[in-house]
Amino acid sequence: MYHHWKLQKRVDPCGEMGGFTRLLTSHNGGRDSNSFDEEIPTFIVKELRGGMAGGYVVANRPYSMMQFVQHPDFRKVVTEDYVYIAETDHVLLRPLPNLATETVPAAFNFGYMVAWGQAKIVDKFVPGLGGKTDPVGPSPVIIHVEQLKKMVQPWYDFTLKICNDNEAVQALGWVREMWGWCIAAGSLGIKHRVLDSFQYEGGSIGNRERPLSWPVLPVPVTPDRSSMPYYILHYTYGIEYSIEGLPMELQVGEWSLDKRHYMGAHPPRALAAPPKCAHDRAHVLSTLINNASATLANWPGMGGNTNNFHHLDLRGHPLRSHAVAAKLLGTGPWLLAGADVADRRNAFRLEKMWILTNGWLISSKGHGRWGLVANGGSASGYEPDLVKLDICNKQLVVRASFEAGKPWTLSDRNSGQVIATLDAPVAAIELWSKPPVTPTSELAARVEGSGPYRGGPGAFVLLRAGVLHVESGPQKAHTHWRVLDDAHRRDAIGLGGPEIEADPSKSAITADFTDCWVLRFPKAGSGGFLSETTPTGPPPKYGEGISGRSVEWIVQPPATLCKDVCAGLTLRTMTPEDLAGSVVARSVENCCGFSWSGFGGLKFLPNGELQTPWGKGKWGAPPEGQTQYEGKLVADFAGFKHLLSIRVEEEAGGKRASRNIESTRCNDNDRSLITVTDGEPRVV
Repeated sequence: MYHHWKLQKRVDPCGEMGGFTRLLTSHNGGRDSNSFDEEIPTFIVKELRGGMAGGYVVANRPYSMMQFVQHPDFRKVVTEDYVYIAETDHVLLRPLPNLATETVPAAFNFGYMVAWGQAKIVDKFVPGLGGKTDPVGPSPVIIHVEQLKKMVQPWYDFTLKICNDNEAVQALGWVREMWGWCIAAGSLGIKHRVLDSFQYEGGSIGNRERPLSWPVLPVPVTPDRSSMPYYILHYTYGIEYSIEGLPMELQVGEWSLDKRHYMGAHPPRALAAPPKCAHDRAHVLSTLINNASATLANWPGMGGNTNNFHHLDLRGHPLRSHAVAAKLLGTGPWLLAGADVADRRNAFRLEKMWILTNGWLISSKGHGRWGLVANGGSASGYEPDLVKLDICNKQLVVRASFEAGKPWTLSDRNSGQVIATLDAPVAAIELWSKPPVTPTSELAARVEGSGPYRGGPGAFVLLRAGVLHVESGPQKAHTHWRVLDDAHRRDAIGLGGPEIEADPSKSAITADFTDCWVLRFPKAGSGGFLSETTPTGPPPKYGEGISGRSVEWIVQPPATLCKDVCAGLTLRTMTPEDLAGSVVARSVENCCGFSWSGFGGLKFLPNGELQTPWGKGKWGAPPEGQTQYEGKLVADFAGFKHLLSIRVEEEAGGKRASRNIESTRCNDNDRSLITVTDGEPRVV
């Protein structure tokens, strides 16, 4: 941080950047061998300890700032009229001008600091302020010194009040000191200049609105338009990618740059470069760190590199040259379902699974891996008729059947049990039944068998032989995709019907890959991207509204919750016999109103009729799911089945269903809570 502050100050020697002070806390307010104050201008204050903030260590931010500003030496250290408050993981990308005035501080627009969302909590501390706070925090902020002097005490006071109020703690979580700042500012009548361009703080996903780059030359201050580059990179989130450059959400990537890896050691010099297809933030942050480590002579460099924190299995297998794997690649959806031979209760199920490029298995419950089965005795080094599926904490070795006129299946190598069936349209299977053809263009080779690409325009999977699967969105009618042979649009594909197999120019709509795994759709009414750019250039990578027209392949965490919770249950609409045998069914039938995850209007009507906030449905009481302590119901609506688990409670005169019901969606194990909103389950 300090290195890049000095660097940007040198870039713009006539600019407005002044001195630098590192504010450090210690247990006694004094320096020690780890203070590094001989390297960085540092002011040391006492750490907030004990139970004053209920264990919320981030309360040290307002506490340390209050000590600093109220210290007699403050104006000897800070001689400027304005102060830029930042965190240690804020790195400047370009010279920072003064964006504030004497009465209006400048701050970043935090999307989660929504005023109306916490209005009730804010009103507890300043009545009438709820819904009127700015969506900002205490950093990054540029503020006049006199305003800062007024802010520090109430900022600290409100933060402590929040930390000692159970309701506020539950509501505000890990951003309590940010709300302390907002409430303090609001109580003083201070309104901020709220800037989207102040910082970029995303991880591996997002950022389509404005450019992120380094270095950036100094430019005049302009209104906060989408063309304005970011001032700061805030590396608060880990940046995680697969070796193909796919963003890996909520998991450590094969290429990983996360400050949490280096809590006890410096990153090494010369961090490994990101994958070619990784987004700009990976390239920018690794370059910033490498620039600092190469410049600072005493950089220790003891931590691990970016490419050794996580490794995926089944990499580098020659899938396209293997007869069975080449036919499976780029197909789906598959229904995967089975059970351990030794324990039939240990059933697993994936409603939709896609067998994709580079060994990816993708499902609604997360990702897995697939590849070939090693055989050192064969010429190829692999079994000729077997593949391995690694998903749901199971390693399945399967044999494929492509018999004409019958569904494609995958069977367990040992038991012969069919555990996966291809559930694709007949027309798609006919195309896949032809001998696989290796794509000749770089784009087709990269994206055939990839997805799902998700975003505003919908969700798409680009399958083998030009088959398109549209999960949702306005392009639902399209069934095929093709790479466009257009010199002006080298990374474009067309979507349409079977006619584009022979003539891609008949595509109903075209879309461009603006990154390796980001597909951009045209603006409504534009006639395609060529109206948005030069005739020979690609579509713009950044701009207002572009995120809403983009879809991206993002790898979800590994699939682990694959237990088939509905296995072995009779999934049928209510019968008189089932009703008579279920305490909970008789207790909830036509008894009262329920709320499903906060959405009211749920009722269990007679004869197995179900009223839900999303339309009508059916419900039943599987005989196998009824015990004296618990009853299970099945709700079927909006195309999904849900298993409802309800405790049986003893009451005077009989039994009844609990007021709280746990719901688990059968296809992906998504869980919800159902609660009574009016009335009571009856005693039966």
